[in-house]
Amino acid sequence: MADWITGFIETHGYWAIAALMALENVLPPIPSELIMPFAGFHAAQGALDPALVVAAGAAGSLAGTLPWYWLGQRLGQRRLEHLAERHGRWLTVSRDEVERATRWFERHDARAVFGGR
Repeated sequence: MADWITGFIETHGYWAIAALMALENVLPPIPSELIMPFAGFHAAQGALDPALVVAAGAAGSLAGTLPWYWLGQRLGQRRLEHLAERHGRWLTVSRDEVERATRWFERHDARAVFGGR
């Protein structure tokens, strides 16, 4: 996978970084821990601009979170709790964990999202 990521970045540059970071948010098997260091390596060699590497990574990461944000907005709190109660074993989250996370985010609001990312 590392060779493929490196080759993809070499071939497609900033667009590859943004696309891979977006996919990393949707498909967990693609780790950002591989994408950004390889992009940084190319930047250190002078093939890419470091500021644009960071911008592409941030833009891709943001784009990858938007489908999850949309899904969460669409489902709503009650349906998410119901899904967790009914299918929590498959989702690896319980209704209690959803409720605790909701209370935590209500207490810490935007700072939690900023710090978590």
